[in-house]
Amino acid sequence: MKNRVGVLVCVVLLLLLSSCGEPQSPATINSAVELAGVWHRTTRTGFGGEVYRQYTEDGSYRMGSSLEELEAQPRVEGRFWFEDAQIVVQDTAGLPAYDICVEGGKTGRYDLEMLENGHIRFVLVEDECADRARLVGAGEMERVE
Repeated sequence: MKNRVGVLVCVVLLLLLSSCGEPQSPATINSAVELAGVWHRTTRTGFGGEVYRQYTEDGSYRMGSSLEELEAQPRVEGRFWFEDAQIVVQDTAGLPAYDICVEGGKTGRYDLEMLENGHIRFVLVEDECADRARLVGAGEMERVE
């Protein structure tokens, strides 16, 4: 009887250990359809205040400090596309002081992760514009629309 209990305990422990496995990596977003919507940065960083970004199914984006600004006069506008499971972004217009990445058609490449809480996170791969890299790669964003 003692051996059966010992074997049963071992089997249960093995099942528990095998179900733990390796931690799941975040899901990735690979299309404009998945990304489309308005996103708000939820985490505070050393790079300023509120940030809202709108991504559309046709591959365009806008950035502003409020929903109203996003609609009326975005600080940055651009385009994006996906290559090799990564998002590539390129600013095409910007208000003065926000247009630093426009000149020369500088692009940035990021892994785009969907976290378990429904937020997204841009993980820098490379960006020809250091200012954009600091902003885009800063924190998590939650969908608001």
